[in-house]
Amino acid sequence: MPEQIRIESGDRWDTLELVERLPGCRWYLVERRAGAWDVHLEAQSPALLAELLEVAEGWARDRHVESVVHLSQTDIHLPGRRDGASRQAQSTTAAAA
Repeated sequence: MPEQIRIESGDRWDTLELVERLPGCRWYLVERRAGAWDVHLEAQSPALLAELLEVAEGWARDRHVESVVHLSQTDIHLPGRRDGASRQAQSTTAAAA
């Protein structure tokens, strides 16, 4: 079953840079509020999901943008730093408790 993904982005230029990097998948953009965009897409396979997460992590690091990747059961926080800090997963079920 495809994984629904929502990636929080910053301004329009950061968002356009992200979607240019996405590997051959369909996406659409939603402007949550002025200057805050979300990229919505689906990962059809676990391999594609892993690739999308790697792309998003590289984008956040290169653009120095903090972001959150929302999956069905997990939120992955991307710190947007170059110091080698890896993404941190936090279960939404644990966060809701």
